[in-house]
Amino acid sequence: MQWRKRAVRAGILAAVLCPMLALGRQSAATAVVTVTVVDEIGAAVPGAEVTIEQPGSAPQRLTTDYSGHLHFELKGATPYRLRVQKPGFYQSEQNSLDPQQQDVRVVLAHEQMVMEQVNVSASPSGIDPQQVSDTITMDMQEIINVPYPTERDIRNLLAFFPGVVQDQTGQVHVTGSETWATLDTLDDFDIRSPVSGQLAMRFSADAVRLIDQETTRYPVKYGRSTGGVTAFYIGMGDNKFRFNATDFLPSFHDIKGIRFDKAVPRLTFTGPIRRDRAWFFDGLEVEYDDIFIPELPPNADTNHLTRGSNLVRAQVNVTPANIASAGLLFNDYHSPYDGLSALVPQQSTTKRDTIAWLPYVRDQQSFHNGALLDVGIGETRFRDGYEPHPDGPYELTPGTSEGSYFENLASESQRLEGNALLYLPPRRWLGRHDLQAGVDLDHIGFFESDQRAPVDYLREDGTLLRLASGRPPARPARPRSRPESASTTNTPSSNT
Repeated sequence: MQWRKRAVRAGILAAVLCPMLALGRQSAATAVVTVTVVDEIGAAVPGAEVTIEQPGSAPQRLTTDYSGHLHFELKGATPYRLRVQKPGFYQSEQNSLDPQQQDVRVVLAHEQMVMEQVNVSASPSGIDPQQVSDTITMDMQEIINVPYPTERDIRNLLAFFPGVVQDQTGQVHVTGSETWATLDTLDDFDIRSPVSGQLAMRFSADAVRLIDQETTRYPVKYGRSTGGVTAFYIGMGDNKFRFNATDFLPSFHDIKGIRFDKAVPRLTFTGPIRRDRAWFFDGLEVEYDDIFIPELPPNADTNHLTRGSNLVRAQVNVTPANIASAGLLFNDYHSPYDGLSALVPQQSTTKRDTIAWLPYVRDQQSFHNGALLDVGIGETRFRDGYEPHPDGPYELTPGTSEGSYFENLASESQRLEGNALLYLPPRRWLGRHDLQAGVDLDHIGFFESDQRAPVDYLREDGTLLRLASGRPPARPARPRSRPESASTTNTPSSNT
């Protein structure tokens, strides 16, 4: 009887332990691994293609979400291999990974312009099944290697995108649309003129790390545009100081002797503020032109034009889950004799000054559930105007112009922009769903002051043909007389 009781107890124990052992073997055979992909300064890298290769299983190809994470099931207990790649980054490979390790962190390094005898290769761009919009990306390697005219102006590079045409003023037209119908952004902030909608702000071409252009099916967050989206992304420093200088030697030309022509130096300087915690980027470009008109008399035949921009950006990793950044883009243009030509002498030109600046801050917060909140605020300001040189009444003859220009113009415009975007964790229900929610607010202001004086139209013999006044004269104008007249226009406006 005792051996029968022992046999019954052994059978019951086996019936209980066998499923538990099978479940344990199944848990050991199937494990969930979390992969986190970041760049060299700890920022999340969304849209990175991750390939998992394990002996005895077909390769898996997955894509990281907006917080740089992805999850996959690992079958078996054999070591496996990870290959991570994304355009604009160097490819990263990790071999013989431990299947017991549930969290894997991969660091992708941005492509850099190196001046060393080192063979480096960027990851080839693959087909992204998650990409819905019609997007074309130009990374740093193409920005550096594609030869385009006047490399100090990044707008000249945009004409190399399919379907983009550049007009005589330097503005670009995407898929046949007007230039104001294209949304131009710098680090997700609108850099167009608040009044004309043109791409009016300038910055160094050496500061651009990536250019994205979307023409159709772009996300709803770009709903303000109808022709397309051109997004510029600026570089950032790392734990190594880097210095780059371009075109520091001036040029000369031979017009009535050897004369100075122009100098267009560019300088970028990047590095750490605090290693592994804070970094900076500074991109400076300056242009000085000596415009010489040989048809004009000596000492009145030159216009010294200066233009420059400086882009400063800094990033601080407050915590591993919180990244704060701030930037300032400044533009300055000064032309003391704007419009100088063989038919327009110095006294009939204007003093042109244009100043524009864009300060902005941005904060990115990651959450434990995989959500990501991106909040930013910035203000774009333009101050543009010209004033004549005080040199008597403005007169137009059949051959040239004389006297002081008839118009004095000053305008100011601003755009206060705030945006926030929440990337929710991916959901799976009849497929994968990436949900986003956001808000974009803009406030635009504009003020203009315009003063005009009369214009005398003269015949070849110097007699007055007609008089154009800013307002109707109180009495008929007499030949060679000039009534005092001016008009002022103040146009404030505000749109939200």
